[in-house]
Amino acid sequence: MYGNVVLVRQAHDRQDADLLVSPIGGHVRTDESVEQAMQREALEEIGISGFSSSLVGEFAFTRRVLQRLENHLFTVFLIRADPARFVLGSEATAIEVLPRSELLAHLATSPGSFGGAFHALVAAGFTELGLAQ
Repeated sequence: MYGNVVLVRQAHDRQDADLLVSPIGGHVRTDESVEQAMQREALEEIGISGFSSSLVGEFAFTRRVLQRLENHLFTVFLIRADPARFVLGSEATAIEVLPRSELLAHLATSPGSFGGAFHALVAAGFTELGLAQ
């Protein structure tokens, strides 16, 4: 039903430094759609194009960054791609591929290994991702 989950370990100079996060994230530019932004970010961050994806939904996430609150609207896509094709950009240091059952167990036993945005994604409860706890 569900395949593996691919996460990346964030680079040392990023918001979730050394933590596991979704491999693609970023901002939509003025001249592009959300789908175009996702495709651009995939190319920039993990070096892939020509993959299959589907829109899952959106959720809001508020976090403290540099002594201020930031509100983010996350648009979530399910991307199907072979992680063997990934070429990491400067924002991540490693790729981790986990079966969902291991990921959920790791989330329960070592929640501090994951970035805040990933915790928010799991809490959003998108059943399409197979991560709802």
